[in-house]
Amino acid sequence: MTAPKELEHFNRFRRAPAWSLPLPLIIMAGIVAGAMALTRFEWVRVIDLASRGVVSAEFIAIMAAVVITLAVILLLGRIRLDDLAFNPDYAARGIAIAVMIWSAAQVIGVIPRVVANRPVLLDPAFEYGSRWAMAGDLLTALARATLEETVFRGFLFIQLYLLLARQAVRLQNRIPLAASGVALASILVALPQGISLQVTQQASLHLGIIVAFSLFLTWIFFRTRNIFFTIGVHALLLAPTSIVAGPHSGGRWFAPLVIAILAGVWALLWPRRD
Repeated sequence: MTAPKELEHFNRFRRAPAWSLPLPLIIMAGIVAGAMALTRFEWVRVIDLASRGVVSAEFIAIMAAVVITLAVILLLGRIRLDDLAFNPDYAARGIAIAVMIWSAAQVIGVIPRVVANRPVLLDPAFEYGSRWAMAGDLLTALARATLEETVFRGFLFIQLYLLLARQAVRLQNRIPLAASGVALASILVALPQGISLQVTQQASLHLGIIVAFSLFLTWIFFRTRNIFFTIGVHALLLAPTSIVAGPHSGGRWFAPLVIAILAGVWALLWPRRD
């Protein structure tokens, strides 16, 4: 059972009005689709081409969604940026550890090949693809992770916890209930983005991945209380940007799996300062 001291950390944040909780989800679902209309503008395509795909049209669209969604949360929710867990004191450590995990994943990718006396190869996407495009993929993943972590963990998870506290829900039940609410919200936001409502094996698998992904990131955030680290892990799972090829050809799963394991272990060992 989780210690009450750990749970009480979230009581420090200001409560937003209960009616404001679904607003970012509605706006986020609509804005991400609407913001993609930016890709039709000539100036967006010029930036995309001039930066060799690093600052892509998708990145610009997602950042527009970040700004608008954040403004809605802060203004209508009547809260401040630090109530979304954006504590600048945690930024350097969270970012540094995310970079360390990415670096460790590259080293671990080499070990199976060395042990098996196989040649260490560069990842095909890094060796033959556009490295500018890889940088663009990572930047876009960071933008998407920032948007989703701000809404799901920074706002919704914390506010659901505070709402459950106000409703006198037992202390040890608040985190699981709030995490489940965030997972459900993740599914609702994903539906307009092309997930079929038909009950098929593929649709069920897709929904299962979304739920597992959401619960994992919520657990990472709860354990570390560091939204910067959570954003980094989220972005790396979306775009691992491997330099070294995995132990098996075509094993695109290897780098994300290693990153998830390393992030989970680090979250368990995360030093507490409060």
